[in-house]
Amino acid sequence: TGGRRDGFFPQWLADFANQRGVHVVSADYRLIPSCTVADIIEDVKDVYEFVRSEDGLQRELEKRGLGRVDKNKLLVTGGSAGVYCALQLTLHLLSSASKHPPPLGFLNLYGELDIGARQHNHLPFCLPEEYRYLWDNNRAPVTGTDVKWFYTPVEECSNAVEREEAEQTTLTSKLFAADDSLETQAATIPSELHCFFPLLQIPSSFPPTLIFHGEQDAAIQISESERFAEKLKQVGVPEEKIKFVRIQGEGSGHGFDRGDGFEKYWESVMKENMEWLFEFVK
Repeated sequence: TGGRRDGFFPQWLADFANQRGVHVVSADYRLIPSCTVADIIEDVKDVYEFVRSEDGLQRELEKRGLGRVDKNKLLVTGGSAGVYCALQLTLHLLSSASKHPPPLGFLNLYGELDIGARQHNHLPFCLPEEYRYLWDNNRAPVTGTDVKWFYTPVEECSNAVEREEAEQTTLTSKLFAADDSLETQAATIPSELHCFFPLLQIPSSFPPTLIFHGEQDAAIQISESERFAEKLKQVGVPEEKIKFVRIQGEGSGHGFDRGDGFEKYWESVMKENMEWLFEFVK
């Protein structure tokens, strides 16, 4: 996550996979505001092309004396914001535009998936630095979209009437006038932009999915994973192919798998569920 292949990297996952003859590929990707969300999605697709290319991953493995891999046995995963990237790649591989087989499994580690949710799009009195940059430079966070469609900094408004009018023309005000449900998002967000909101695109063909999320997560609320799991069920993914593991107790915050209490979670609930997921990539 965070655009760096070593950021929040789950070493426990690499060890678990390697012990079963599975290689793990973690990649860098660009970040907004220096690029757009569309650019990030293209980076993710490029990573996959690297994995499938004879001049990409296969050459790197041969350099290390690690032999060949079955490129049709793929599991996609991410952590935190990286789950957004993983989900976008999975949706791409499931689409008619893809020439490659879909992944056999999906692992969500406390992921940020619902970017239309209230916790991500609340209109603040003072915009975070990155959105201040977007506004000042008229950079769009998604291709072809004026940033003002997403955020209107209230300090740009000289009076209450201007402020109310500005807020009524932004995505956030439209979403939160009623609620931030996926149904409201789908009705509010222009259809040509649905591609940037992955929870609006989940198909019934989505692969077996394992979710780990801590109940004390203050960075990405567990409600995002709850909404993701519910969406999978709604579109027809069989319940036996969805596992949602709530990490409970002290230390179950964001990035719980990097904390001192990880071993107790691993032995009590995580290991057996990882074994379940890896059955699909044998």
